[in-house]
Order: sequence, then structure tokens, then C-alpha cells
Amino acid sequence: MATIDRATPLPWHKAVAQLSLLFIGALLMLACSGALMLELAHG
Repeated sequence: MATIDRATPLPWHKAVAQLSLLFIGALLMLACSGALMLELAHG
């Protein structure tokens, strides 16, 4: 159990970093696509 407890923190932090980057990227893509859609709709 001790070895598993020691091994968990690093992959967990890496997974959180990757998920956060993916989440931020998705938000940026949604914001850009939303702005383009609004401009096309109003234009």
C-alpha cells in the first residue's frame, strides 16, 4: 500500500495538468467559435 501511495501523486498531478490544459483549450475554442457565430449572425 505504501508504494502505491507514493506512486499516486505524480500521475495524479500530471493528469490534472493535462485535464486543465484540455479544459482551457476547449473553452478557448468555444469562445472563438461563439464569437465567430455571433459576428456572422449579426453581420
